[in-house]
Amino acid sequence: MRKFFLILTFVLVAMKAKEPLEVVSDKFASDENKHIAIFEGNAKATQGKSWIKAKKFIVFLDKNNSAKEYRAIKDVTFEIIKPKQHVKGSCDLLIYKVKSDTYTLEGNASVNDLLNKRKMSADRLILDNKHSRARAVSKKKGPVKLIFEVNDATVSGNKKNKK
Repeated sequence: MRKFFLILTFVLVAMKAKEPLEVVSDKFASDENKHIAIFEGNAKATQGKSWIKAKKFIVFLDKNNSAKEYRAIKDVTFEIIKPKQHVKGSCDLLIYKVKSDTYTLEGNASVNDLLNKRKMSADRLILDNKHSRARAVSKKKGPVKLIFEVNDATVSGNKKNKK
């Protein structure tokens, strides 16, 4: 048990996050040779106000023991809250790449952007925060679906009145 807490503390310090990442699960395992920490069974990762829930949560570390990637696997739900971002969603697999600040959601992917009032669903969604880009791909279950609010705008300028 002591080793578990030492490893977990090591992982959290190595992430160098502004706020600590707390992961709670039924089981924990790590492999120092592979630079990986695995949390299984009712896994919930929380950082500040953001959270991710899944059956399994994996932290991949680089050679310097800094987090380079997170994976949430099976029955994934999440809420990400950052200064210019507030999204909720679900998928079968969520991959977050730290360096590129990119989320990839696969399988029954659905995202609700609460700030911009947009919803997306597809088999695969890629949200690139660094470049403010989003991509959606559907293969099996029909078309990509995007729902967004459109404000009616009046066009100013020269108008011809018809009588």
